[in-house]
Amino acid sequence: MNSDELIDRALREYVAQEPLAGFDARILRRVQRPNTARRFLWVGGLAVACGAMWMFVRPPHEVERPAPVISARTEEPALLPVAPAPARRKRSGEQALLKFARKHPEQAIALTSEGGAPAAIDALDIAPLTIDELKF
Repeated sequence: MNSDELIDRALREYVAQEPLAGFDARILRRVQRPNTARRFLWVGGLAVACGAMWMFVRPPHEVERPAPVISARTEEPALLPVAPAPARRKRSGEQALLKFARKHPEQAIALTSEGGAPAAIDALDIAPLTIDELKF
């Protein structure tokens, strides 16, 4: 008894089923038919490899750049006129101080040149308010 018969007998005892009809024929057809999918993968892979090699091996592409434009300006650029800021209307206290300074310049100078001492302000005492109607 050779090894093939021994394996066949062991498999028959292990599995009580016979292989499907035409199983051998399907396997033989698959082995004999050309595998187009595998061939397609090989051709595609070779094409990608050739493209990658071509990108690294080919000479660099020179881009023509235009010559830089050099110009010599002799005149200064024209400046746009700037409008003055609108005059702010003076408050009544500012108007009174300006009027006083124009009328009595010596006194205004004497008041401003006192050494910059701050004005003295007396303490302000406010008595607490009491409202009889709000007491509880």
